[in-house]
Amino acid sequence: GTVEDPRPVLAAAGVFALSLRAASGIRSRACEAMGLGVPVVAYPEALEGMGFIEGDDYFAATDARSFARAAVRTTAWPGRG
Repeated sequence: GTVEDPRPVLAAAGVFALSLRAASGIRSRACEAMGLGVPVVAYPEALEGMGFIEGDDYFAATDARSFARAAVRTTAWPGRG
């Protein structure tokens, strides 16, 4: 569905999980989530070319297992809260 202003929804999220290997329009939502202080977990290739630094700007994953581990690690992320 359509959300008029996604910022409140994103800000309330515990984590933004970008589980696509190749992303297009959804990458802008990752930027919004980062701007709102929401930790982002993504495959590096999904954010490729955007200038984000793996480990500083987002939690990187290489497979399903590391994706799940990264999502759990965000609960202890000091930038949250």
